[in-house]
Amino acid sequence: MKPDMFKKPVRILVGLGFPTEVRSVMDAYRHLVEWPISLRDGPHSVALKACRAALRGEIEAETARGLFAAFAEK
Repeated sequence: MKPDMFKKPVRILVGLGFPTEVRSVMDAYRHLVEWPISLRDGPHSVALKACRAALRGEIEAETARGLFAAFAEK
């Protein structure tokens, strides 16, 4: 398994409510950078920083997954 892959994907709704599965740190990072600027908040910032850190190998992918999942649930 790649080091940025999640053990369990995070299911999110995109577009007009279409479900998709985020399977890696890179996928999560892409969703976060595409998030509208006007809707960005504290949890978004934390999740984005965590994904960047995980991509640099500074934290585990599962740590970034947890923070991304918390953002997605919000």
